[in-house]
Amino acid sequence: MSAFPLGFYQIDNLVQGHIPFALFTLEFPFEKIFKGEELKHLQRQVILISNIDQNEILSVIEQRGFKKDHPIVVLDEDGKKAAIVAEALEDMGYINASFVLDGFQSF
Repeated sequence: MSAFPLGFYQIDNLVQGHIPFALFTLEFPFEKIFKGEELKHLQRQVILISNIDQNEILSVIEQRGFKKDHPIVVLDEDGKKAAIVAEALEDMGYINASFVLDGFQSF
């Protein structure tokens, strides 16, 4: 399996469409890009983590009871570690795990 990479426009479509998803990320100033209702929607999706780490993310997923088909997006600085984590999640059966291609740099 291979986790699906998302670009900025796919993330923007999720936000503009108010589509539920879980966005695992480090601290990032989303308010510089999104405003109003879109920012509020995105902030409800964001799960801040201390490190892009498979075990930390999996722990949160299990604590919150996400189903295997819940959309999960991993965002890091450059997309490299996020791709590895998303791939690992997909290998564990999370069929909608993806990562942001080029990470924060794509914003």
